[in-house]
Amino acid sequence: LDTNAVYKYYINEVGTAEIDQLVNDESHKIWVSHLTKLEFTDKVMQLLRSKEQRDQKRVKRKHVEQILQRVKHDIANSERALFCLTLTQDIHTVFSIADQLLHAHAPTIQLGANDALHIATAVQLTNALQKQVILVTSDGGRKRGENLKKMKAVCEKIELPFYDPCDIDLP
Repeated sequence: LDTNAVYKYYINEVGTAEIDQLVNDESHKIWVSHLTKLEFTDKVMQLLRSKEQRDQKRVKRKHVEQILQRVKHDIANSERALFCLTLTQDIHTVFSIADQLLHAHAPTIQLGANDALHIATAVQLTNALQKQVILVTSDGGRKRGENLKKMKAVCEKIELPFYDPCDIDLP
């Protein structure tokens, strides 16, 4: 799962029900990267810094800390964890794949370094497990005529399967 997909598991928004169903299906493992864990912390902390959230007094520091503790408990490198951390023995390979993705696709697709690292992690995990991995992402739809499906566009080009629980066109 990428960061946006994990976020939907802990914060109720469009796509949460689909992610809940996916995560609670015990017929497969759910993998997350160290980058996802780090980005998730940043994204939850943004709730505290958001003027809209502060003005509405919807998010309190205690609530954010509870979410982060729950994530810490749920993400572990063990068979009993809700999410398994990706195998990162060869981080150089992941960064090399990400670099190749950026060089190949960033000239035409607005692909950032972190998104390239998420895709590269899925590619490296597929190779390490010798089993096809499906990248679960929620990186956007169409908004004001702009194509926000950056990661999915690259996944299509490199034939990496992906799933987006919110794959709808936005007004």
